[in-house]
Amino acid sequence: MLAAHALGYGAMWKTGEPAYDPSVKTALGLNADDEIMGFLYLGTNVGASSTQPRPAARDQVTVWAG
Repeated sequence: MLAAHALGYGAMWKTGEPAYDPSVKTALGLNADDEIMGFLYLGTNVGASSTQPRPAARDQVTVWAG
């Protein structure tokens, strides 16, 4: 991603439902127990960047009390 941005391209890493879909794994020649970490999207920037709302980190943390 850093290299793509350095060359003037847009790049984003996304892990979503397709990463867990068995038919996507099959189409990519993976085994059912293989894991997809994410998909790297590369392209030419057009217009201004838009950001997706992100959850607050504190809402993603659980404290285990033993």
